[in-house]
Amino acid sequence: MSTINTGYGIRSVQRYMDARVAGEPAGPGYDRPYENPLLAQVATTTWSAAADVSDEIVAGQIIRTTITDPAGVAYVTDYTVTADDNTAGTDGAGLALVATRQAAAIEANPELVNIVSASASGAVCTVSWLHYDARGDWSYTSTVVPAAAETTLVSTEVAASTSMGGAVIPMARFVAEIAPVHGQGVRRARLPTGSTDRIAGVALRDITQVRAYDLTPAAVDSYPVGSMLGVRESGDVHMANTGDVAAAIGDPVYAVISTTGGDALGEARPTRAGTADVWTVTPTAGNATTYGIVLHFPTWDGMDAVTLVPETYVSDGSGTATEICDGLRTALAALGAQYTDLATSSGTDTLVITGDILGRPFVVTDASEAGDFASITHTTTGAMYTVLVPRARWVRPAAASAVGTINLSR
Repeated sequence: MSTINTGYGIRSVQRYMDARVAGEPAGPGYDRPYENPLLAQVATTTWSAAADVSDEIVAGQIIRTTITDPAGVAYVTDYTVTADDNTAGTDGAGLALVATRQAAAIEANPELVNIVSASASGAVCTVSWLHYDARGDWSYTSTVVPAAAETTLVSTEVAASTSMGGAVIPMARFVAEIAPVHGQGVRRARLPTGSTDRIAGVALRDITQVRAYDLTPAAVDSYPVGSMLGVRESGDVHMANTGDVAAAIGDPVYAVISTTGGDALGEARPTRAGTADVWTVTPTAGNATTYGIVLHFPTWDGMDAVTLVPETYVSDGSGTATEICDGLRTALAALGAQYTDLATSSGTDTLVITGDILGRPFVVTDASEAGDFASITHTTTGAMYTVLVPRARWVRPAAASAVGTINLSR
């Protein structure tokens, strides 16, 4: 391949023909520009109290919030504590009152009406900017004036944090499409973070972005907030396999939507990652009693809904919990692959049903007369760390941690 370096003519970059670099297109395809949008800031203050405080706040104290724009213009909001603000009860109630009073004061400041909005939840006051500021971050501080005495509920904030909305998008990652601004039709993208995200495609490696803006040797393999990025929507593109098993030709592609499993957002895998859904069924032991359950797996992540109704089990004249659970396990096993492909049974005097497909939810209900089960409990809620990219397949194999090729179809 060749690149044009302004002022120096054409400079060749040699690479072996079979070299695969994640994020580079592998042939023709359909690519479109997306914006990595600069979003509005969000700031939070979490209020705390000294360990031996009373359950009151002191009249005359001022809760002061200072919000300063990038040009140095400060907007100060003061709320003076009154006798009516005194609280009785728990420290938590007083802390929540502090956050609520701070939020209400910010909302009532006419200078800030078109700049920020504020709300409170528990001991946290959250301030959200209504629009982003291309000039940069606003500063945010929150204090009590004068500083609270040890015997009062209000001391100082645990933390005052400010964050600019949006995040850098590394190259060679799946990105999700987010709504355009005010119907202007500008395509916007971010890293995927949820199972309902629409995967737009893969953020391509851009030769113009691989060096810092000051042309120092430092690599910049990501798109900063506020920049444009090229997204491959269809065609072949090289991707790293971050899974722990090899990707074979024709395997499905899963995009990482949670970092809990140790992978980075937007990375590609050939297998799902997550935690299993678990249900625990506890029978009420009885003689000559009918026990039956129903398992329902709803439509999920490209998979059709499945409802399983195993045969009921009738206990003998000396029914025990272990015998009943053994009977239910036998009934489930008799369903064959339609059950064993979805879940596994265990337990002794309880029936523990564990989903085999990581992250997939299911529901267990009673299918027999009332009183035969002491409880049917959703013991563990499964978590999804990946989401299926329904129009993608691996077209060149890739060992674990190696680079392969995927195909995206429209």
